[in-house]
Amino acid sequence: MLFSCLPMQRADMGRAFEIERACFAEPWSRAMFEGEFLHEYSRALLLRMEGGSQTEIIGYLFFHLVADEMHVLKITVSPEHRRCGGAGQLMKAGMSAAVKQGAAMAFLEVRRSNAAAFLFYESLGFERVGIRPAYYKNPGTEDAIIMRKTLQGGNHGFTDWD
Repeated sequence: MLFSCLPMQRADMGRAFEIERACFAEPWSRAMFEGEFLHEYSRALLLRMEGGSQTEIIGYLFFHLVADEMHVLKITVSPEHRRCGGAGQLMKAGMSAAVKQGAAMAFLEVRRSNAAAFLFYESLGFERVGIRPAYYKNPGTEDAIIMRKTLQGGNHGFTDWD
């Protein structure tokens, strides 16, 4: 499959929101999606599947750029298009965009029980570096595992605790 990754525009939000509702038991609200367009530190990329004369939005990535850090909020690919390499391309495009805007590190949280997500992020070079106890509330309470990846050489001001 051929994919492209482009900045999300407000006009694309409807399809992205449909994907959100199809993928999550507790999806972000439409207001949360719209709110991401109000912050100068917020970024959103779309994953499009190219096919002949048509393109179809099949996923998206939301992240924040704060100082020299990329904070991944959400990455989602529609259920019928998973395991085709699109999510990896989307994350790589997001990390590349973040580096171009000065990011040196990337951070994200993963639900402790999400083994598939750990495999995915570790394949991209992320490592487990901490825990946020009881971070997720539904369904049930569950810890988040903090993951980090150096995007450019060195720590760029980030110091480990140990």
